[in-house]
This record gives sequence, structure tokens and C-alpha cells, in this order.
Amino acid sequence: MDVSAYAGKALKAAFALASERRHAEVEPAHVVLAIAALHSGESPMAILLMTFDAEWLGPIPQVASSRRPVPARGLSMAMAAAERQASQSGAGYLRCADVLAGVAAVAGGDVARKAAMLGPRIGRSPESPAQGADIGLQ
Repeated sequence: MDVSAYAGKALKAAFALASERRHAEVEPAHVVLAIAALHSGESPMAILLMTFDAEWLGPIPQVASSRRPVPARGLSMAMAAAERQASQSGAGYLRCADVLAGVAAVAGGDVARKAAMLGPRIGRSPESPAQGADIGLQ
């Protein structure tokens, strides 16, 4: 399924955040931080430090900096839920609100609460699809 340019930018930022922190996998928490950062105009690290517990990303295994992080199982599940959400809404492509709804549906604890809280703030603004966007989830 295609993703909006805005959602694609958020997903790329989530991968960049995971890479910057040398995390082996991109977790749903990375995506929530990236969407919050895009929405506010702040960097993901600034959002983490301002609004989240500094340990919110938890003990994610680290790797050598040359290895690109891969999607965690939880992120894959969240993206599948997001695709279902987008299909049900009739949009035909993923928007940030769909991604947040997917995270809220499958992630646990604080990550799900923060995704659910952020979703209405993002709203369902019309985001145009980015045809063939390479966001690293394949």
C-alpha cells in the first residue's frame, strides 16, 4: 500500500532515529516519536527529552553503527494494523493517523497510550500518497 509523503517522511525519520541510537530494530516507539517530531517541528530527540521519560525506548539491543536497523516484529504488526485502518477508511494509502492507530492497536503500555493520545492531534488531514515511496519496510 502506498503511504502519504508525510507518513513516509515520519517512517524514514523513525529509521534514522533508530540508526542514530544504534538500535538493531525500529520499534513502534521510534515511529511515535518521529510522528510527534514532524507534527511539532522539533527533532525526535528533543521530543523524547521534552515529553517522554528518557528511558521510554527501553533496553533495545544495539548494533555496530554500520548496520541499518530492521523493522521489529511489533512495528510490522502495527503497520499491518495501519493498512487495515487505511483500507477501512477508504483512503487507499497510509496516513500518519493510520500509522498511529496501528501502533495504538498492537503496541503495549505507554507506547500505545502515547500513540492513541497523539492520533487526534494529527487528525485525518488530507495527505497525498507518495507513489512507490521507499520507506525501508519491505
